[in-house]
Formats: sequence, C-alpha cells, structure tokens
Amino acid sequence: MEDNSELNKLPLLLTVGGAIGVVIQAYLLNIDIVTEIHVFGTDNDKTDYKALEEYLLSTQKPYSITILKDYNEINSNYDQQVFEECLLRWYLRYAKKVNPIVCIAGGFKSMSASIHKLTHFLGASKVFHMLSKFNNSDPIEIQNAIANNTVVEINMGEETGWINIRSVLLSFLDWHVLRNENSNIQYIEIPKQFNLTSTLQTITISLKDQYSNSKTLEYPFNSLILLSPQYLNWLREPLDGGNDYDWIKSLPKIDLHCHLGGFATHGDLLYEVQQAHSAPNDFIFSKEPNYPESWPKPKQCISLNEYMNLGNATGSSLLKDYESLKKHIFLMYKHFCEQNLKYVEVRCSPDNYSSSLLSSWKVLEFICETFQKEMIKNDFICHVNLIVIATRKSDGDLSAISRHLALAITVSQHQKSFIFNKMCTVVGVDLAGFESKETRAGYFAADFIGVHRCGLAVTAHAGENDLVEGIWQAVFQL
Repeated sequence: MEDNSELNKLPLLLTVGGAIGVVIQAYLLNIDIVTEIHVFGTDNDKTDYKALEEYLLSTQKPYSITILKDYNEINSNYDQQVFEECLLRWYLRYAKKVNPIVCIAGGFKSMSASIHKLTHFLGASKVFHMLSKFNNSDPIEIQNAIANNTVVEINMGEETGWINIRSVLLSFLDWHVLRNENSNIQYIEIPKQFNLTSTLQTITISLKDQYSNSKTLEYPFNSLILLSPQYLNWLREPLDGGNDYDWIKSLPKIDLHCHLGGFATHGDLLYEVQQAHSAPNDFIFSKEPNYPESWPKPKQCISLNEYMNLGNATGSSLLKDYESLKKHIFLMYKHFCEQNLKYVEVRCSPDNYSSSLLSSWKVLEFICETFQKEMIKNDFICHVNLIVIATRKSDGDLSAISRHLALAITVSQHQKSFIFNKMCTVVGVDLAGFESKETRAGYFAADFIGVHRCGLAVTAHAGENDLVEGIWQAVFQL
C-alpha cells in the first residue's frame, strides 16, 4: 500500500550561504505552517553549520542540512552545472509528493536563481524572498525584527509545477549521501553524470515543440513526455496489425477478460488438447467449427449465439477429462508467456467440468494447482488468478449459479493469503450467459449478496445482447 504520510507534510526548502540568519528568518516567518526544514549549501568555511544545526535542533521539527562536498563557490559554468544537478536531486528528495515552501533569499544570486527555476518545473506551495537589513543570527532578535517589520517576507505566490515532470525525474533519482553519525548534516558528492538536469532540459524542449506546433496530448504515461516529436507523431497513428504486431507483442500486458473455454478452439491447439485425452481412441470429439470468412475479422457481423458456438469444440465435455484440461492449461500459459502477458484473470465454470467422480471443488483445485505449477516452472513470468463464472438462466434448475458462487466464496476465503504469495487463487466472480429481459442482473441480485459480503470482486457481461437497461442493472444491482 502506498505511503501517503508525505502528503501531510509542508517542508521548508532553502539554500544557504555565509549568513545562517537567513534560515532562521525564513523559518520564523512561516513557523505556523512549516512541518520540517531542509537546507542546502556548499562546503565552505564561511557557513557556521554547527550553529545552524543547534538552532534547527531547537525547533523540535524534522530537519536536514545537505552540503555539496568539496565544493566551495560558483566560479564557472561547470560549477553552476554541478550545483544545479545536486540541487535538483536534493529538491526531489525532500519534495517527492508535496509542493514545499521555498525561500529564494539564501546564498549567491545564482543559487537563488537556480532554486527559483526549479519551483517553476517541480512546484512550490509558496515561493518567497525577504527584505532585511538585519544581519544577525540570534533567534530572539530576529523575532523582534519581524515584529517591528525590519524583516519582511515578499510572497511571490504559488508555483503549480508539472506533476508529470516530477514523476519522470523521480524515476531517475539517484540519492547517495555521506551521513554524519552524530548529526543531521550530510554530504552529497559531485555526480559523474548530470542525468537529471539533462532530462529536465529534454522535457522542456519537448514541451516547447509541442506547444509551438499548437498540439496538445494527454499522456497516458508520464514518461512519454521524454519522447521526441517524431515518436509522438508515430504514436498518434492508428495501429497496423501487420507492421506493428511484433512491437505490440513485445509490450508487457495484462488480460482481465480471458475465458478458459475460449482458448484452443480450433487448429493445432485444439488437436493437441484432444490428443492429450486419457482415452483419445474412445472419446468422440466435437468437430472443429466452420469459421466465417476472413476470421477472426469476419466481413459480415455474426450473432452472439453463432459466436459462442464457435468455441464448442473445447466445451465442458472435452475438458472434463483431467489430461485434456491439463494440456489446455499448459498451452494457455505458454501463450501468455509468448505474448508477454504479466497478469491474467482466467474465467471458468468448474461445476461444468465436474462429474460423479470429481466434485466442483476438486476441479477448481486442479485448475489452480496446474496454473500454479506452470507459474513456478516459468519463474512467474505471468501471474494467473481465477474468476468463477455463474451462467445466467431465466428458469429451470438455477442451482449451478448458487454452487459456483458458493464455491468462489469458499475458495477465496480458504486461500486468502495466497493472493500475496504468488499463488493462483480466486479473486472474483462473473455473471455470464445469454442476456434477455428475464435474465438481467437484477434477477440475480439476491444470489450475489454473499459475494459482496465476503469482499469478492464482481464482473458482469452486459449489453452484449440486451438494451441499456441490462447494463444499468449490472452496474447498480450487482
């Protein structure tokens, strides 16, 4: 679970030069809202860091003092690059999820300019300067000077920043400091590469290019902000099933709607599943269906009934056999790995595969265990969990729905801890089957009460063969 404790913090961030009184002034001007204090400075003899630490310790608030090791002052463009790279890392370290309060009054003018520039990109709840003719580091005298308006805050307002930029840079953040065991003073060393400032520059150029061309793009992933205009234009183009297939296959993916019986429906895969049957010479297999022209993209639309009948060859009669079911799962998991699927929820109806010799519980247990063995054997390339299907009916024997829902509840409670232990388990239930006015979700609402009480996830097929009312009932009654 994500730690949101940082969201309640309002840190004060500022640079410091020779006058440590600037830090004390900045804190006392904002004493009622600052929850922690973080100071960044250079490694020089003019700054009394020991006295500064004594004061920060007296505030009884979390604090840190970060010093750029073996770095005295800015005398060249290279020095400025070093300072900006380390300042950027420090800023990200102490303002990961919040917009801090930032004082730009401390240190050289170039230090103030650098931290002010960062607020524009990374955000600050308040940016302020100070007008002061008061050159003293005594807290009591500073407090009096504030009361007498000898020290005045110049509030420069809020900088909203770009949350996308911050999240991208955080993914590159490399924070290594040398700590002093007896204090909160720490030293950051000069980096070998200026990767964060160069990344920030790349992002800035990309944004300018986009807005200068009057193009806007809502990024589904923040890292896309790093791409060149050529790549962004390519991403806007429609997918080409031929030329883009290898690229799509290489992408990590999840599949949240995969039916166990919807795999190996024809061709070589179906033949392998049939030949794995424990009595292939005695069992009468369903014939491979005749697929519409241009399958799987038929030129003419087909009805839902016709579509569902195309999977009859791998129906429950074939998968009642353990050997066929085992081969089916083996081929299915192999397909997941080949397609670079990282997580799949497989829907199944265990009661349909049960027999007088094998209960629904044993069938579901076998499906879980078989997927689990494949996961272990393939070093957990893809994690598989199960969704138990309850198939809707309008009349007749409705016990199969009750059995499937009860089975899902029992297994999910029995294997609850498995979800966090790389184990294949049941994570939800699904209402499937043919839709009509008589089989809308509201008809089964009472059956799902136990599912909701036990915290299982629920999905429902809706709108496939019914009016909008069917979707409404699925959303609001299940």
